[in-house]
Amino acid sequence: MIVLKKTKKRRKKKRIVFRDLEFLMSGERRGVAGAQPRRSDGETNGTSSASSNTFRWIVDIEQWHPIEEHDGREFQFLLNLIQQDEEREQVLKYYHFADKKRALMSRLMTRAACAKARECKFEEVIIGRTKGRKPFFQNVHEVVDQPLLSPSTNGVSNNDSSISNDNMSTNEDRIGIANAPNFNFNVSHEGKYVVLVSEPYAICGVDVAAPDQLRLGNRSISTIDEIFETFDTSLHPSEKEQILKQNGLSSQLSRFRQIWSLKEAWSKCMGTGLGAKFASAAFTISQDIEAIKVYNDNDDDKDEENDAGCAWVATISVDDVNGDSQPDENWSFSLHPFPPLEDIYDVPDDKTHWITVARGPTNCVVDAHGEFWKTLKAKNIESKEKKDTWKRDIWRRAPAFEMLQVEDLVPEALRYRFRCLVKEEENCGKVLVSIASTSMK
Repeated sequence: MIVLKKTKKRRKKKRIVFRDLEFLMSGERRGVAGAQPRRSDGETNGTSSASSNTFRWIVDIEQWHPIEEHDGREFQFLLNLIQQDEEREQVLKYYHFADKKRALMSRLMTRAACAKARECKFEEVIIGRTKGRKPFFQNVHEVVDQPLLSPSTNGVSNNDSSISNDNMSTNEDRIGIANAPNFNFNVSHEGKYVVLVSEPYAICGVDVAAPDQLRLGNRSISTIDEIFETFDTSLHPSEKEQILKQNGLSSQLSRFRQIWSLKEAWSKCMGTGLGAKFASAAFTISQDIEAIKVYNDNDDDKDEENDAGCAWVATISVDDVNGDSQPDENWSFSLHPFPPLEDIYDVPDDKTHWITVARGPTNCVVDAHGEFWKTLKAKNIESKEKKDTWKRDIWRRAPAFEMLQVEDLVPEALRYRFRCLVKEEENCGKVLVSIASTSMK
């Protein structure tokens, strides 16, 4: 693990930021119901590609306990929000209920993100997948051609001619068109958390590495020798050296989880899945405190609420045809310990989940049928000017991960109904428990 010398100056204690999507979506922008774009690093005078379409969402499934599990009204209500039959079937195919919860949350998060980014109805979103199973907003062009909604309609079209034209916007003004020409997202779930990341310009990938998840079949992998034997064809020699340099078995296992999470996020960003050439890619996690400070924008005067949290920085080098390792500056990687650490000098414990975010260029996408590629509007980065802009974008500081409640993923128009249903289920559950306890006496 990274052990860094402490200094007297410590950062202010961070807190997990709970943001209600209802609050985020309540602001008006040019007369349209939508989120106010939050200023992030790299944005100057509103001209950067960074926008409010840069999402970092996380849901703790261990805090969600629907009554009667997948057969209960709460779970079924959420499941029926997904319009695609195949997607619903995929959720229910899992044997363990925890896996069903992860699958359902990931699908709700993708639709909530697309609806928010493109200012459309939740039920309009159709999620497609590339041949490599990378998810994307399949019918985005059909949706953005629809007329914009009035702020007062709460998701219902309003044909009232009395509405002033000043309160309406054109599609060109819409969040996600000019500000996010390449809006895309990625999801991951393991252990306690389901996470979603999105980017307005760069292609993104994400992976969650949970503690105690190193397994081979039904057997836990608990030694470095077992790891090297099992993953020998996937680890670069330099990565093995990084692992062995760590102090103690716990730190070595944690470093392996970090490296493997980097490889997963990288492959998911491209859409190659396990077909990626893992052994040819060497990831280096920076122990340069100054580099970490730069990425995290470690300024004590900054608003804590907008702080990105402590993130490690990693770079990638890819072996060429001759076996020589060449750094690839078109990629950026950040590793976020969760729950967040108080400052960059702290050492994560054995229960830390690592969330790895990858940003890459548009030409990294592997899309056999070209359907995802068609949704991207800013594809060319060949010119020097565009390459410089690209590098600034991929290395800009992303926002902190926002902890969401399950309710936040329900469309606003249905949220009150969902709350009532949950309350009814809870009251019914209390009555049944009371009856059962009475009968046992």
